This record gives sequence, C-alpha cells and structure tokens, in this order.
Amino acid sequence: MEGAWGLSHDTSLDLFKTIPGLPYAILMAKATALRLLPERNRGITAYYRQGFQGRLTAAESQLHHHGPTRCLLEIGCGRDLLVSLVAAVRHGKRAIAFDVAPLAELALVNFTLASLGASPVTTWQDMESRYGVRYVVASSIAAVTAPWDGAASTAAFEHIPADQFPKMVSHLRSVLSKGSVVTAAIDYRDHWSFLSPVSPDHFYGLSDTAFARINPPRMFQNRLRHAEICDCFSQAGFAIISQEIEPLALTVPRARYAPRFSHQTDEALAIGVARVAWNLLAIDDTSCASR
Repeated sequence: MEGAWGLSHDTSLDLFKTIPGLPYAILMAKATALRLLPERNRGITAYYRQGFQGRLTAAESQLHHHGPTRCLLEIGCGRDLLVSLVAAVRHGKRAIAFDVAPLAELALVNFTLASLGASPVTTWQDMESRYGVRYVVASSIAAVTAPWDGAASTAAFEHIPADQFPKMVSHLRSVLSKGSVVTAAIDYRDHWSFLSPVSPDHFYGLSDTAFARINPPRMFQNRLRHAEICDCFSQAGFAIISQEIEPLALTVPRARYAPRFSHQTDEALAIGVARVAWNLLAIDDTSCASR
C-alpha cells in the first residue's frame, strides 16, 4: 500500500512484533536521529522525482474542484510547489505557495516546470513574475497578505498542531467568500509505518506522552482523526462536496488503545487517507476555534 505521497509500507510485521518493546525502542532511536541529524537531500530528491506522475494526478484531482478559484493558496507547499505550479501552468491561476518552513528547492521546482513543459526559473521572484506563483514562508497563513479565494493542501493537515488547526480553519472562513472551495488530501496513518516495520495504526496504542517521544518536529503528526477535522470545518460553515476514503486496517487490539482513541468507533478509526473538497456555504459567528 502506498501513502498519500507515494511512500510504501513494510507489511512483514509478525516477527518484528514478537519481541516486546522492540518496535518502540527502534522508533525512539530513529526519532532521536531525526532530531539531531541533517536531512539527506539526495533521497528526498529521488522520492519527488520518482513519484511525480502519481502526485501530478493527485494535484489535478484537487484542482478539478477549483474551477472558479482565481488565486489558490497552497497550504504546506513542500519542496516542489507542485499544486501551485500546476494551477498556474495548466490552469492559468495565480497561486500562493505557503509553508511554515523554507523547504522549497529551485532544482525541484524546475524539475516540476520541465515536467509540465514550462521553462525554468532562477529565483523565487522570477517564478512570481513569470508564472504568478508567490512563495511565502511564515508561521501562519494569517501572515499571507495577498488576496486569495481558494485553498488546497496535500499531506499537510495532519502535521498542523492540534491547538492551531481550529485557528487555521477559522482564518480560512474569515478570508474566503460564500462558495469558495477548500480541498485537502489528508494521510491519517502513523507515518512511522512508511519508514519502519510498524502497522499504519500503530500509534493508536500510544498515550500522548509515549507518542511525544517519537514525534519529532521533522515528521510531527497531530493524530487528529477525520471526524474531528470535518467537524471543525462544519462548525466554520463549510460543507463537504466531495470525499474519497482509503480504509485503514485496524490491527492494534482495542484494549491497548490510548485514551484519546478508546472512545472512538472502529468506523471512525478505520480511515487511512481522505481526499476532501469543502464549499463555504455560510459565514456566521460560530467557529471551532471558539468552542
């Protein structure tokens, strides 16, 4: 099975799980390495290049819902600004490629442009002047001052701290107009399952304290579930207009569930990836940030 970004899972878990405490100990060591060691760009670059066609298809599926959008805000644009560049080159839209960290690389941006049949750029200013894509790095989308009328996100919502997520949705509502569209691909699985032989539902058995020890900033996950995210959008006046769900096989015994998951139904927890489009139906005085 592949993740929302094309990452593969190791499904040979039985022998690994027979040694008590070994999976968690290994994840502790890997989390420590992620906190202390620099990233290896060669592997990251190879991933972006090899998975391009699948990610391009996913980007187009989001942009399908953004017909009326004139300027798209991409939340969590990552390293190659794919959704923003596709919106600009293929759909003639302006875009704001936003992220909280300066991850973007001109080499990957130019690889994307070449794959789209467009010429390369030399600077971020060059990209904005030629393609109408502005690259913004800030601590919050509230810092984006340029006007935008739609938003898209790929594998980013699961990385926004839980206490900040309602504020982000409320800001979306405050900027957007009735009828505006927000789309997102959200990967709810334990991301350690992309890198280690643990199951995609592994973190259901970890308390907040235990999970914090293996949740380094570089691959931080908020562990919000789909119902919580959708409820937040619903309270802010958004309605789902399209939704695709990839199921998650539940392998952790319910008796081992952490308190934050033990009250949730199997149906709610068995969601691995969701691709959702919301439409802002109404603007009122309620929001999930105030509840």
